[in-house]
Amino acid sequence: MGAPLVARVQDRRVMVDLRVAFWNVQNLFEPGTSKYAPKDEQELLAKLDVIARILDGLFAGAGPDLVGLAEIHTERILDLLMQRLRQRHLKLFEPCGHDRWTGLAVLARADRFTRLVCERAYRPWVTSMPRWMIARCQLGEDQGRASILLVVNHWRSRVTDAEGRAAEERLETARALRVTLARSRLDTCAIVLGDFNAEPFEEPFGEGGLRTVRHFDPRLWDEEAPSCLYNTAWRFLAEPDWWETVEARGDAYRASRPRTTFNASPPVLFDQLLVSGRALRGGPISLRESSVAYAADDETASVTSRGYRRPLRWNYGEGSGSGASDHFPLVATFRMNGGTGDD
Repeated sequence: MGAPLVARVQDRRVMVDLRVAFWNVQNLFEPGTSKYAPKDEQELLAKLDVIARILDGLFAGAGPDLVGLAEIHTERILDLLMQRLRQRHLKLFEPCGHDRWTGLAVLARADRFTRLVCERAYRPWVTSMPRWMIARCQLGEDQGRASILLVVNHWRSRVTDAEGRAAEERLETARALRVTLARSRLDTCAIVLGDFNAEPFEEPFGEGGLRTVRHFDPRLWDEEAPSCLYNTAWRFLAEPDWWETVEARGDAYRASRPRTTFNASPPVLFDQLLVSGRALRGGPISLRESSVAYAADDETASVTSRGYRRPLRWNYGEGSGSGASDHFPLVATFRMNGGTGDD
């Protein structure tokens, strides 16, 4: 009689993608609490319906697994949004220290993540808006319960106050985040994303601030990790299409992608995605950089007379609304490595 058959247990960790998004949803205040707020509960609910529909429609209808949100006023509003989403989520909400401003939120799909913990939230002063929030997100058993850090940002607005401290505060916010990340474990896998109210080439991203890189620099994997961050936004600073394409199409030209992330003129690139080296290689996830995009469709975008796409602000009247936000949603996909590095 031959040797008995031995059942070999296979490692069944699923190699799938992680879908990540960020969206500044523009002034989701409690009704009547601000001049920017919905005028009544009906308008708030109408806008939440639109926001939920757009979020669920991202990634070709699959929706994000992990999403950071800015400009949400209260946890009640976040709960109302969650009720409208197709999937069940874990949540974090970091409120503002003052009723007239907004907070930050993270939602993680409950079937992909087992735990969501706020490690730190940063405020320049006690009553300030939270400028960034670090969420430790623990993946499920199929991914070895690996953890990643999601850092959601909403930095000080470009609108200058009487003392002219807005630019200085953004720089201080960047330094505080760099110092915090530098104290993390060297194998920390971090995704840093949000509305920075600064462009990739400006001071908060330079040597005096976050010290981000735009090349695959060796520092991403050496002793500076994970405070050294690769900024994917540099690719979006140029025109969407070649000049000969624009010229040939004339008045029929329609840009292949947005060249601005905020409804402003001239175009600006405020909403950005940065990653530590471990989110490129050697960690539980690996960025698919070609997937980084600004989601612009008929519901989120308007097209200018020159063929460029801009965010379509929320507008409401006579019981119905159009548009969604003055920012585009930012989306990216990561390969999941089964809870282990890919080296």
